[in-house]
Amino acid sequence: MDQFRFSNIIRALGQPLIFVPLLSMSTEGIPRSEAGSASALFNMSRNIGGSIGIAMLSTIVTQREHLHSVHLGEFVTTYTPAVQARLDFLRQLFESKGIDAGTANGYALAALNRSVQSNAYIMAYSDAFLVIGASLILAIGGLFFMPKSISSGRCDGALEQFKEWCARGTSLGSRRTPCDGTRYPSRCA
Repeated sequence: MDQFRFSNIIRALGQPLIFVPLLSMSTEGIPRSEAGSASALFNMSRNIGGSIGIAMLSTIVTQREHLHSVHLGEFVTTYTPAVQARLDFLRQLFESKGIDAGTANGYALAALNRSVQSNAYIMAYSDAFLVIGASLILAIGGLFFMPKSISSGRCDGALEQFKEWCARGTSLGSRRTPCDGTRYPSRCA
């Protein structure tokens, strides 16, 4: 489990950096009265998209594992000297543990088969990660086609109003905001 610790930390740090801007972009231009419904629709779409993505990746892993098993099986035959040496080593290993020769031969073949399947699964997961990476690159490319943010027009004059309040010494309510022009009233943030 230690090998997953670093990747889980990266994922935990990255998710808020992705989902908050995504939610922000998806609810852009929606009136406040509709924001709850828009957020719920976004979350439902995200969950359905995640389910479809998981199903597609599961299919890719299964199909690619079969393909890689067949390809590896073409090279791993009992006629190959390296395979014969590996089978002899495994057979002797099982016989040294008190297993008869016929059963040890079967166990050696089963161990070799598990090794081939393990390598096929590693290759299949590598292919799945390649698909994920390509999808993310395409998604990054899609960002260039997103419309410009309209939030800047939503608070036209907010800075001027803020400076005017500061000049008069007007309080902004329970939230104390410094009057240096670097922070805006909360409704424009």
